[in-house]
Amino acid sequence: MLAKGVGFLSLILFTVNRVHEYSNIAHGQWTFARVHLAITAHRTTTHRVVDACCGQLSELEKDHTLEGMEYASSDGFLPWKKGAEHGILFALAVAQPTLYYTISVLEIMGTDGVHTNPTVVGVAAARTVWKALDYTPAKNLDIHLETMVTNSWEAPEELPNFTTLLPQ
Repeated sequence: MLAKGVGFLSLILFTVNRVHEYSNIAHGQWTFARVHLAITAHRTTTHRVVDACCGQLSELEKDHTLEGMEYASSDGFLPWKKGAEHGILFALAVAQPTLYYTISVLEIMGTDGVHTNPTVVGVAAARTVWKALDYTPAKNLDIHLETMVTNSWEAPEELPNFTTLLPQ
């Protein structure tokens, strides 16, 4: 039951769904991640990141998936999910939007056996947020992100440390 005169829906301003695919070749290695986010602007005072990955595909979706691709499930792929969370929070810190957002991670797709790691997922998630906010990061920031992805293969399971790229 909602409080008298104030409903939860009055706190929500809008929701958008955005998908971004990151694909690149670094040192002869193909890297790939796709992140699908639902981004809801609201009248509160904090940003929230929600793991909504279900990881269960319908038969129709299974027919349209790429061979060799893996989807983050509700009970696994924690490094990929943490990478997405780091990327989302980084993107919000850089863009400094005037509204607050709840961002639900609906899907993370990658190639665990080939070249998807938490940093690749984090960069894809950051770019998904910027796309939804219609924000363009500085060119030098984009160069630093590409360097992070290239260097991430030295320790592929480590979570991305985007804090070094935040404006001082």
